[in-house]
Amino acid sequence: MKNGARPAVQDPRDYSQALTFGTIQPEVLPSEYSCDGGQPITDQNADGNPYSCTAYGTTDVGADQDGIIYSPEYTYCKTLFSQGLPPETNGSDIRPALKTAKVYGLLPKVDVPLILKDRGEDFTANQSNWPVGVDSISGKMEHRKGNYFNVYEDSGLDWFDSIRSALYKNRADKRAVILGTPWLWLSAPQGFLTKDFVYNGNPNSVSWHCWNIKGWTMIGGKQYLIGKPWQGTNYGANGFVYVSRECINKVMPIRGAIAFTLADATAAEIETIKIGMAEQVLFYLNRLLVLLNLAKARLA
Repeated sequence: MKNGARPAVQDPRDYSQALTFGTIQPEVLPSEYSCDGGQPITDQNADGNPYSCTAYGTTDVGADQDGIIYSPEYTYCKTLFSQGLPPETNGSDIRPALKTAKVYGLLPKVDVPLILKDRGEDFTANQSNWPVGVDSISGKMEHRKGNYFNVYEDSGLDWFDSIRSALYKNRADKRAVILGTPWLWLSAPQGFLTKDFVYNGNPNSVSWHCWNIKGWTMIGGKQYLIGKPWQGTNYGANGFVYVSRECINKVMPIRGAIAFTLADATAAEIETIKIGMAEQVLFYLNRLLVLLNLAKARLA
């Protein structure tokens, strides 16, 4: 597992999931629930996108809500570009990826130009390799997302039930919970993530990963969260993992771990979005440089 996500800090400027939408007590929740839209199980490494997990998490949420398979390559490119990071940057914080879905929208996978398909992260992370026209597709209202909301222990709930509460509170728009955690499981036998991992307290000693919680299920009379980590169908239970209360309650308090939900966009939110002039200038200068280099190569 590559270090595609970064350890995060709690930011008081984040909107709170619990304070905004309230919480649901465990006894009111059903025994099983899932918001997964049945999208194909992907393997980010096999896709050639080893550092793009934040984009996979973001686009997977959009797929659940919209019934559309979105391009993680486009979202990862925009995530780096919006931060002014070069395309060779390995990984990103989760928040910029979520913001990208609001500012630029999500690009349906069917609209990815042929020149970018199966080219790998080194190529697709470069903004200059994307035709300008795709932005008008991703920017449509039906492909935009809105604000993100911080999920944390609240109202006497532990992490397990706080996540379940967030999922069920947002069931109307099939909103998953996006996690950023150290990835401490080389394997998931029968799909189960064990709580018996060892973490030495150094965030730089492990890889960090963005993955989604899609619901919960009953197995052997016990409830487990259903996780989706983009490691292909050979990992876990056909690509999904089962996370016990003990396991999630042990991993989420690790410094740097974080969880969010991502709302669908409203028209009022989209109207307020302004892409900075400096960002636009950088984009067109970058494209001009590419064209100049092509011209020089032809004359050589």
